[in-house]
Amino acid sequence: MRQRTWLAWVLCGLLAVVMVLLLNVGSGVAQEEAEKPQLELWQYRGIMAAMADQDPLVWGEALDKLSKFDLEALTDETAISSKTYQQIVNILDKALYPSETRSAAARALGAMGDAAAAQAQKLFTLIENPDEDSNVRFAAAYALGAMGDAAATQAPKLVALIENPDEDSNARSNAARALGAMGDAAAAQAPKLFTLIENPDEDSNVRFAAAYALGAMGDAAAAQAPKLVALIENPDEDSNARSNAARALGAMGDAAAAQAPKL
Repeated sequence: MRQRTWLAWVLCGLLAVVMVLLLNVGSGVAQEEAEKPQLELWQYRGIMAAMADQDPLVWGEALDKLSKFDLEALTDETAISSKTYQQIVNILDKALYPSETRSAAARALGAMGDAAAAQAQKLFTLIENPDEDSNVRFAAAYALGAMGDAAATQAPKLVALIENPDEDSNARSNAARALGAMGDAAAAQAPKLFTLIENPDEDSNVRFAAAYALGAMGDAAAAQAPKLVALIENPDEDSNARSNAARALGAMGDAAAAQAPKL
């Protein structure tokens, strides 16, 4: 009797988490999807001047600022020159540069979208390299996800990396985050993320990252919402799996709104 009561309390707690997330997700999604500002000419000139500095840390500050602008809507005056583009790629390649500078370079490439699609394979290589700096690997995952359709060819590789239990758990977690950030470009991989969430023998960090990724996909993962509800409602399932399913469902926002009456 006590065990059944305890399970009931756990289930109620999980359902409460989902309801709160569903009710509050709108503001979070709106903030996350806020449009990036246009890069003004005076800002562009300041950033380019910083990129001409001799200090790699100054480059990092400049690239960090650059990545915060809409780099897919540049004017002729603010376009990234081939020389600067190659400088950014070179910064990413050189392990001797500070990790914050290389991380900023990765984020800048991700913000460029189609214009930096040729670097998608390089970003994937950074993610899967266990000897790479952890901050750089995380930034590479962020960048690959930010590229969206431009990095869609990497989605099957990311799945293969995520599903391989012999790979480094950080690499697998970062790959899951990248996959989730791709949205529609990785929609076909959503069922595999759900499988990771429900597997009790899977690494806990990977399961958490898979839940984050599935939630981040939003509409692209809407078909998984009923499965998530079924997993949450099943008291015989692993508690971590149910918690992660609740997080994923809550993060989906409108894509999971139809499931609210079932909870």
